Amino acid sequence: TYTNLINKAAISGASYVGGIFGNLNNSIGSSNSYIITIAECSNSGKISGTDYVGGLFGRLYVYNIYGSDEASMTANQLKNTGDVSGKNIVGGIAGYVYCELKSTMKDCVNSGKVTGESDVAELVAQYTNVTIS
Repeated sequence: TYTNLINKAAISGASYVGGIFGNLNNSIGSSNSYIITIAECSNSGKISGTDYVGGLFGRLYVYNIYGSDEASMTANQLKNTGDVSGKNIVGGIAGYVYCELKSTMKDCVNSGKVTGESDVAELVAQYTNVTIS
């Protein structure tokens, strides 16, 4: 569980750049169900990079190494107000989000300016198995 994480600083880098996590790779090695929870996190700093750039997360990857077991994510009340810039896969909340099983991101808000050359979005540039609202 990741709760109430706040970034106010400017952050720059090459790939996998975010205000909270650049690359959060949650590979779960458990034979049980696993749900990662992210709640009430925010960024107000300017975030810049090249690939996989997001206001909060550059890349968020959730899966179970056992393959047949459950690994999913629920993310609530994520907020970005900082400007986000990059070249490829750039989002106001996240550049890229992959979840092994159906997951949700709700009450996500971006008011920062998001700029890039390809795969650019106000919330999440690329995602798999995630419903965003």
